[in-house]
Amino acid sequence: YILLFATAFIIDPFASFSLASIAIFFLLLTPRKDLLSEIVQLFSLIVIAPLANLFGKEHQKNLLKQAKINLLEYQEQALSEEVKDQELAVEKWTKLILREKLIRIWKSLEKLSHILKNPHMEEEIRTIKENLKDILVSSEKLDEYIKR
Repeated sequence: YILLFATAFIIDPFASFSLASIAIFFLLLTPRKDLLSEIVQLFSLIVIAPLANLFGKEHQKNLLKQAKINLLEYQEQALSEEVKDQELAVEKWTKLILREKLIRIWKSLEKLSHILKNPHMEEEIRTIKENLKDILVSSEKLDEYIKR
């Protein structure tokens, strides 16, 4: 009886009815003292088999949802690690490469402005230096933003 009820959780109601009917048939073939109570128990299985099947399907849906949640949590963790790696790469690039190259350009422009005494060229170099300064400040702000 308990095994039939347990199978009703995982198989469809028609199969539960079939199994219960087969069990009733074999039960009728074997003589017992309290045959009527066993038939009542098996008949109750037929009656509650659809309910047991419904609970079984809901349990399977819950297991599937939990598996999806676990998968999404794993993906979220992987994406989080990827974002951290990208943040470190951007931080490294802004600190080491961009800043260093901007400073080199700045120093080259300083040397160039001392070599060239043309007022028009000095104005252009000053504009370039201001732009470099803005880029350098912007890269430092980006670095601070990434650290947060």
